Amino acid sequence: MANQEGGARYSSARHPIPISNHITNMMYGATFNPETMKGTVITNLFIISEKYIDTALGMIEQVAFSELCVSPYYKILNAGENVAGITVEPGSVAIATMCSITLDSVLSRAGIPVNHRGGGIIQVIGRSPTRFTDFLSYSSTTIDPMEVLIGKDHTSVMKLIKTGSGRILANMREVPMTAREAVEEVFDRLEGADISGVIEVGGPNSDVFGISVSRDKIGIVIAGGTNPAAALIEEGIETKMMAMSCLMDVSEMSKIM
Repeated sequence: MANQEGGARYSSARHPIPISNHITNMMYGATFNPETMKGTVITNLFIISEKYIDTALGMIEQVAFSELCVSPYYKILNAGENVAGITVEPGSVAIATMCSITLDSVLSRAGIPVNHRGGGIIQVIGRSPTRFTDFLSYSSTTIDPMEVLIGKDHTSVMKLIKTGSGRILANMREVPMTAREAVEEVFDRLEGADISGVIEVGGPNSDVFGISVSRDKIGIVIAGGTNPAAALIEEGIETKMMAMSCLMDVSEMSKIM
């Protein structure tokens, strides 16, 4: 199980189970309440050289301001601190950002069943999302699609911020079509806590950006919390990225804007 370190709870191994099971375990382990701003959230981690910390924080701010990730909350972990079973090496820092599965945790706690479909790359043209150009199903892999697809050859997060067109990481889930009103209420609550990143809430039995949904379901697409790491990689900064790595108390995180 997880151990405890400085108030954060870290998984003891890197995805030793199918990624869909890992998502479920993390989702039900999170306890975040957007009204009280208390509880644990699911975080992604990326490790970089400490000399790039100012650049990284600047990119997190730009990506969060553009609503291309889940939230402006982050945490820096310095050399010697333990992160998801890995000790940050001298000369490096780890940055935790909020994972989009945190939103699914809040949906679940509101009584809305969530079926996670997968993740991929969304093409945006003129600031309008158009389609998934790449999509990997969670049921068919033990590695998070965000880790597989991240990289300068796949994404263009900073180009999108600057020009309005580009490619970003995003993931998709399904909920019952009768839960749409309840879903929108949850998203309103989350927006009040500066947590968003929702790209699309589809219609009943309707494809979302080219991905089909199950009968009597609606599809929901949310920007990946890993987009700040994608931006760093695009700029040629060596980045070790670990999606959905740990649960962290939101009180330990800072707001970048």
